[in-house]
Amino acid sequence: MSFFLNPLLDIGRASGDLRRGVPINMDQYSIAAIESLTEEGFVHFQSRILAVPACSNTSKKDTGGGVLFYEISELPLNEIISSLSCGDFSHFTLLTKNDFHVDSIEAALRVIKKSELLPFILVSKERIDGMITLSSKDIENQLTSVDNDLYKTAEANLNLKDAENAKIFSFRSRFIPQDHYAIVIGDISKVAAPAVRIHSSCYTGDLMGSLSCDCRDQLLDTVKFMSQKEENAGIIVYLMQEGRGIGLANKIRAYHLQKQGYDTIEANNLLGFDEDERSFDAAYRILESMNIKDIKLLTNNPAKTKSLEDKGIKISKTISLYGSINKYNKYYLATKKEKMGHDL
Repeated sequence: MSFFLNPLLDIGRASGDLRRGVPINMDQYSIAAIESLTEEGFVHFQSRILAVPACSNTSKKDTGGGVLFYEISELPLNEIISSLSCGDFSHFTLLTKNDFHVDSIEAALRVIKKSELLPFILVSKERIDGMITLSSKDIENQLTSVDNDLYKTAEANLNLKDAENAKIFSFRSRFIPQDHYAIVIGDISKVAAPAVRIHSSCYTGDLMGSLSCDCRDQLLDTVKFMSQKEENAGIIVYLMQEGRGIGLANKIRAYHLQKQGYDTIEANNLLGFDEDERSFDAAYRILESMNIKDIKLLTNNPAKTKSLEDKGIKISKTISLYGSINKYNKYYLATKKEKMGHDL
């Protein structure tokens, strides 16, 4: 197959179109991301059927497989988006019977999630001429491969407060517009198994010092750990997967829901996301490109350990990282321990 006919290129183009408010075709349906539609696009899109992941309505998880279908009212578009952002489906009528092919709709929702949009879509049974056309089979076979072609784009010295002689490398995928980074602290050529921290980006924590999570503590403690001793030399793999993979805007929406009493997992579910939408394939590819096969992993998250081990990375030791507990993050940390199995 020619590179220019690679289905991954169409997936990348479709993701960009959806973010711009342009519908796409999925199998025999046309699909629009309701969050990014303009008023004009909303008026001209023929369907008023809304498809959402079942997790967004926990009382209806047994309806229609993994997808729920609603007939939406004549509410203005901004009010519909506002309701969906709060997990409020009371304005819509649940359709208990429909003849949509769920596999096609689930595939469309996967592309929407990869685009960091709310996974709530308008679906029509008529395709639109001139739009990017995807097949659910291609999504199933290809979407997990978007990180397979990561390539290094740049490198430079990096002078950190606690590690003055670090280096930073940037990596890019051709198909999804996300760059990832590797920060090397110490001389990893002198250790048999470098320390590795896979750290997902956290704008509110890493940059702003938010007290609602422990991300900044874990990141800064990792830098200090790797710089303390020669044998602690290692790599911070910094993945642009904000909010456990839902994106910063959706993370802010989840924060709003948490203020209403939902925990972090419940908030993600109400917004149509799984408890953790991340993939650690990019981390594996970065380590592979650096010829790293044996590591000491700094993590509290068993999912990271399993993901790397499944890819063939040998983890000789797991080192836990404990941030400080305060009145703002104690329930968040309790949820990670009790519901996600983190070592806390």
